Amino acid sequence: MIDHDQLTARLHDLGQRAPLPAADPDLDLRRGRAARRRRLARRVAGTATAFVVVGVAATQLPVFEVSGEPGGSALAPASEPSATQRQTPTPAPMTCGDLAAMARQTPAQPTQTPAQKAALAAYRQAAAAILDPSGQHFDHAEIRQGNGIQSKTWCDPVTDEYRAMALGTKIGWREGGALGVVQIEVVSPQDEEGPQALFLHDGWTAYDGELPEGAARARVTSFSESGGGHAVVVDRIDGLVVAVEASGVFGNNAAPGAAAVTRLPAVERLLTLAASSRLTLPQG
Repeated sequence: MIDHDQLTARLHDLGQRAPLPAADPDLDLRRGRAARRRRLARRVAGTATAFVVVGVAATQLPVFEVSGEPGGSALAPASEPSATQRQTPTPAPMTCGDLAAMARQTPAQPTQTPAQKAALAAYRQAAAAILDPSGQHFDHAEIRQGNGIQSKTWCDPVTDEYRAMALGTKIGWREGGALGVVQIEVVSPQDEEGPQALFLHDGWTAYDGELPEGAARARVTSFSESGGGHAVVVDRIDGLVVAVEASGVFGNNAAPGAAAVTRLPAVERLLTLAASSRLTLPQG
């Protein structure tokens, strides 16, 4: 016969000895707050938030992917073709079917097109040139390969057209034994939600200083979570919206209880990076 009191005590004892979850509770709270804001925004905007319009059968299929970028590398500049060489035809744009086929070939890895890989390499190279010209804080291997890749894509099932709606990456920022992070996110004007940084942080204000070339307007904020830091969102003249964030702690990549980076890139440098023409969305 089962002694229910002993069974209950045994289960309670096992529960007390279970390891704590490895998830970052602050990150969970930020994600929950972001999701709540998006739901409220959709309620207020009503039909204005719908991506489908009358007369056009289109479906928005956002796909978020986060990973390192195995095997990535900076692209070498192409050499000039000789007069005797035949001109290389422009490759056809990626389609939804192409993307699905790539995902089936490597199901364990997030799907990245060659154009996305080239764009991400340009992001990291621009970040190194603008934020860390002395090479003291960014890891060169990480600049080549990337970390924490995030992408959002959209496919039109009628035309089979594939578009990148958002693309971003994270780069570790080192100072002594501390590990912070610089995060870049480039967003299409067709993405109604905009950069995630707008939902993850409060206290956004209009930037009243001199804007870098290519910027139409900018918003800035400082925050205390994630080791403290600051973020900028730039609405560019070309229509893209770019967010750049510098945080004192690189989430779960930093050791528990690790000190936060205290010397992060200045807001003005983040604005310059966000306005850089090297930060673009790939077309395929």
